[in-house]
Amino acid sequence: MELKKSMDKIKEDTAKIEEAEKKLIKVKYRVKELENLKTLAEQVKQQKLDKKRKNITKIAEIQKEIESKTQLNELRVQKALTEKNSAPIAEKMANIEKINQTIKEVKDKINTEKEKVGMITNDNIFLTYKIEKKKAKNEDLNKALEENAPRHDEFAKTSLDLEAQAKETAIKV
Repeated sequence: MELKKSMDKIKEDTAKIEEAEKKLIKVKYRVKELENLKTLAEQVKQQKLDKKRKNITKIAEIQKEIESKTQLNELRVQKALTEKNSAPIAEKMANIEKINQTIKEVKDKINTEKEKVGMITNDNIFLTYKIEKKKAKNEDLNKALEENAPRHDEFAKTSLDLEAQAKETAIKV
């Protein structure tokens, strides 16, 4: 009778150990999955930052171009005003108008690029927030894994003790 109780206890403890091992495997898999997601999010974040830097550089170049065209335009206007012939002045004024239109288009491009930079910044903030949430969840899973490790060891020790008792009982019988 006592042998049967010991055997039942061993089976019960073995089932608990197997269940704990399954949970441990699932937790380890989830931790690995979260680490992969974290790595991916960091890569996306870096790509967004690189794109933002590139856009900022592009905006600075466009602004320099606008300044140089504006200065050139002013020089042309001064030259046109000093000339005596009115027909060339009219032609140059038309050219100036075209240049001013080009400058307006470039400014519109700059504004568009600034909006893109703002969107990238928002995406960066969102991804940073998601990474922090994933880190917190990963830490919680690691903590749960560490908390369950002693219980797993205790189950394994109890199972081994019960098996030894069952063998001793079986030998006596």
